[in-house]
Amino acid sequence: MTITRELRTALALSICLASVALAGEKYYIVKVTDLAKETKMEVMSAEALKTLENEIKEEGRLWTRAENAAIKEWQKNEQYKGKAWPKGAISQRTAKAVGQPFPDESKAEDKLSKIEENEAEKAEEEAEKEKERAAKAGAKAKDKDKSNPERDNMYAMARAIFEQKLTEVKEAEVKAKEAKAAGAEGGAAAPAAPKDGGEEKKAE
Repeated sequence: MTITRELRTALALSICLASVALAGEKYYIVKVTDLAKETKMEVMSAEALKTLENEIKEEGRLWTRAENAAIKEWQKNEQYKGKAWPKGAISQRTAKAVGQPFPDESKAEDKLSKIEENEAEKAEEEAEKEKERAAKAGAKAKDKDKSNPERDNMYAMARAIFEQKLTEVKEAEVKAKEAKAAGAEGGAAAPAAPKDGGEEKKAE
């Protein structure tokens, strides 16, 4: 009888803990902007969002060091030598939760699908309006083409160099922290050196 009660208690406790864990799960629809200023939306757990936010915060702290290293590398590049560093090519990443969190990942995915459908419809409507405005303006009206292959290539090169330098700066930061931690542990573990002849003097 005692065993049965213990099993029941353990089972009830397990169920309770599982319920608490499930109740604590939260999923967000997150709007993420990358280094190229391109935006996308995705579903993230609260833990994943927190990790991304910390990464972005760390990048912001190391940004100037990485950019300075990238500029030096840019000045050595034969293709773009003599051209100024395209500062506008790179933007710090951002992550922003949209709306309230969801207790279930599938519900968050469903909501994201609806948002994407609405945005696609708005884009189509705007394209139709643009065509109508062009038609009213007359036959000479042309679609504005903002693409610039030379600039786009230059920006892509700058981002590639910056990302490489940012990675190097991050790795150097990690190694420095590990070395500092190892040094601190070594110093704490090292025993205090005995005074010369101290024990002998006591014995005398």
